[in-house]
Amino acid sequence: KKYNIKSPNFSSCRSLEGAIVAAERFGYPVMIKPADNRGSYGVNRADNSEDVIRYFYDALIQSHSRIVLVESFIAGRHITVDGFVFQGHGPKALAVATKDKLKEKNSIIDGEITYPGDLNQKLYSKALSTLENIATKFGFEFGFLHGEFIVTKDDEIFLTEIANRGGGVLTSEIIVPNVSKIDVNAVYLND
Repeated sequence: KKYNIKSPNFSSCRSLEGAIVAAERFGYPVMIKPADNRGSYGVNRADNSEDVIRYFYDALIQSHSRIVLVESFIAGRHITVDGFVFQGHGPKALAVATKDKLKEKNSIIDGEITYPGDLNQKLYSKALSTLENIATKFGFEFGFLHGEFIVTKDDEIFLTEIANRGGGVLTSEIIVPNVSKIDVNAVYLND
């Protein structure tokens, strides 16, 4: 809020009762997810209070801090933006991916990821600059960047996660260097 960054309303919850209150306050649907994990473990959409009850403990089990986030649902397309903070030059976004959900979720793998992202050029550029602007505002000074966003039908970009780390499996090691033509691993080791 301090930097006027678009993101879903959320509440940190340590109890089922707190999660239900937050969900009722935001209005359904909401997302129920661990505050600190990876790869969509424990992340579910709740359409009513019964869903909150069903998904709260799944998120809690996956949360290392034992904090569950209840987040207002933003309809749109999920994208990720990866980058690097170059010494003396600041944050630079290097690759955008679009994610499409599979019709049935049979495992933790619930979608298809496409690099470079399937976005028009204007929106692709907006996604790149969004990561750079947020990383600058948050004061990231070194290393990899990984941001996750929801893009609405009106091309608004909402931040759902940003971290001063590389992306998931093989993203930083293989995909970002391939898409950007920059050996970020060599830069990282040199820095």
